[in-house]
Amino acid sequence: MMTWALDQLYPPRCPACHHASSSEGNLCQPCFSKLHTIAEPHCVTCGIPFGLPVAEGTLCAQCLATPPVFDSARSVWVYDAVASRMIRRLKFEDHPEQLARFGSQLARIAAPVLTPDSIIMPVPMHWASLLSRRYNAAAWLAQALASRTGHACHTRQLLRAKSSRHQRGLGRAARLRNIRRAFRVSDAARSALAGAHVVLVDDVITTGATANACAKVLKAAGVARVDVVTLAHTVKEGSV
Repeated sequence: MMTWALDQLYPPRCPACHHASSSEGNLCQPCFSKLHTIAEPHCVTCGIPFGLPVAEGTLCAQCLATPPVFDSARSVWVYDAVASRMIRRLKFEDHPEQLARFGSQLARIAAPVLTPDSIIMPVPMHWASLLSRRYNAAAWLAQALASRTGHACHTRQLLRAKSSRHQRGLGRAARLRNIRRAFRVSDAARSALAGAHVVLVDDVITTGATANACAKVLKAAGVARVDVVTLAHTVKEGSV
């Protein structure tokens, strides 16, 4: 009775379009029908979905041409109109209501690589960006994943060494230039990271340039393996 009364006063809203939904936190039917959850077949390394059936263990063209520094990447959804609206609300509009659900989804795709000793880390923000935005959505997601799985989450071992322009809208080459020497590992963390397995968390993976830059400095500090999990993966239109 109380739930019904609250729904009359405060109707549940879709977290993507903010129109009426069946229950709080659930997507409305039109948004749910458009959301593209990534499943096999996908690239065995970067996790980008294939539009056609392929043999198990197939690599995408980009991973064949330029093998990533990270060991694997997996994403929950294709970065489409619905996923982008949910992520924008989290990342830019200070709406953390979906974090528990996002943590559950990230735990699902991270399960194949997680071990009892895995360390969860977010892609860090530069202090100037953090001061302006007030929070790091990747850190929120990493903490939600850690809460779901019981793993340690470290937010101060991998640091953003320089501020750089936003990666959105940049091509692969420009993204690589933009984040060159952008990350570093704190001196205090180096001994703890020797031989470690890191699960790196971000909201979206596009070309993999940011994930590669993070994985490069982590491995230089002695990390044995870096796996990446994100909410969404940008895919060229028509390829899925």
